[in-house]
Amino acid sequence: MPGVCLGIVCIRVSVGACTGATYRTAPGHVSGSIDLHKTDEVALDGEPSKHKTIGTMSKAELEEKLSVIGPHLTVELIRLVRPIRLGWIIRRRLRIGPMIPPESELERISGIRVRAGNPELAEPIKTWTKPPEFYEEVLQHPGAAFYLFDCRKHSSSPYGMLLTYRGLHGHVQMKWFKLRDLRRWAARWEPVVMEILRPLFSGANEVG
Repeated sequence: MPGVCLGIVCIRVSVGACTGATYRTAPGHVSGSIDLHKTDEVALDGEPSKHKTIGTMSKAELEEKLSVIGPHLTVELIRLVRPIRLGWIIRRRLRIGPMIPPESELERISGIRVRAGNPELAEPIKTWTKPPEFYEEVLQHPGAAFYLFDCRKHSSSPYGMLLTYRGLHGHVQMKWFKLRDLRRWAARWEPVVMEILRPLFSGANEVG
């Protein structure tokens, strides 16, 4: 059951019907340190296992390690993004799928919880992220992202991601990237980033 929390990153992981844990990390704007914490939602309040600090690292240490990488990680990611037009999307037989809401809408969210059970409970999120009825509707949501599906292939997996943004003259423009290219970029840089973040997971072996 994932959670989206303002000011922190919050992820809830459940195993089975009665176990669950919440992992939180704060950006350390005040303390100067980035901490990763685990809360055992099954343990009783007051038990030592209720709250654990998995790892910590200072922002200065993180900035120093990221400076070694330089701009290469970001530059390679930006190079994946390409301009795109609605006419090309139609001719290429790409279908626009669910929307990932823009930051302006996410700012109003203090938390999201999705529970197993009655599908009607998920209706607000389903409506919020539903695909546009017409292609032109994507231009009504600057700062959003939409999944793209290739109708020429018999696959339910997304083919790419469409990004909308407001240009210099106020017009909504679009760019996109292939998810295949993004996965290659992630595979190249994930070991490097995980090595940098190793102090945050120094106590991960103690997490059950």
